[in-house]
Amino acid sequence: MAGPSRKSKPGRPSNPAPEVSGSRKRKARDAEDETEDEPASKKFQHLRTRSRYVSRTVIVTKWEAPTHQMQEQIKNIFKTALRPVVATRRDERKRLEAEQVVGAMIRAMEQRLPKMPFPPNTKETDFDLEKVIERNRILENQLTPAMHSIDLLKAAIEKEEAQLERDKEVLAEFEENAKAEKRALKDLGVKPHPILRLPKNFELGDDSAEDIGLVRQKPAKQALFDDSDPDLAPLLDTLRSHLESMQGNHEQVQGIDAVMREAQAALDDVLFTHASPQQYDAMSRPDTQE
Repeated sequence: MAGPSRKSKPGRPSNPAPEVSGSRKRKARDAEDETEDEPASKKFQHLRTRSRYVSRTVIVTKWEAPTHQMQEQIKNIFKTALRPVVATRRDERKRLEAEQVVGAMIRAMEQRLPKMPFPPNTKETDFDLEKVIERNRILENQLTPAMHSIDLLKAAIEKEEAQLERDKEVLAEFEENAKAEKRALKDLGVKPHPILRLPKNFELGDDSAEDIGLVRQKPAKQALFDDSDPDLAPLLDTLRSHLESMQGNHEQVQGIDAVMREAQAALDDVLFTHASPQQYDAMSRPDTQE
């Protein structure tokens, strides 16, 4: 009879995929156990343990064996871990059994200890339990004020950011007002008021007396003041001068009432066309009161 083939040997999996899956499940379980073991709520800042997975290649190539001093300190940690296990057993027989079981495990680990790889830059003080506890306490004391400082800095940053947003809004409003003012000044410099605009066919004439409508003073009639009395001559000359001045002034202002009425009508027409009802009412009210 032919013996069983090597592929059908029991205990040797033919497909390595389940090992990978099992490793992932084991990591997930470890993470869950880590989360469950962590205290549910702590009202103070504390250092939390964190597991880090390192590849076997890094362990083989970069990790180193512990020194003799490190081995002695690790053995002391093992012995310290044995004490509470034994002390919690009230029965002497169970205490001896626990001491034997844990002691056997410790001895096995101590035998493997010289060949165990450790991360680089590992120091002897890392395995001094008292120093590790003291260092953790110092780090926790430093962590609490550091976290408080971070909270204060975050609050200050939020306050400054809020002030910055308000300043940006004010700056945007100032810029918009400056642009509007600039446009208004530009319009005033280019476009005159509608009342002051001249027609397209307007031509600027001369400033002579005839162009501006100046009425020249006409001499008064001499027959009204002819008198041979020498005592009345100075008085008549004065009256004649005043009369001639009054006649000249009257002739110059003659017809100005009609022109003013026409100008007022034209102004009212322009204001009624270009101004709003409120503006027109405000501009025409003083004239009405007068």
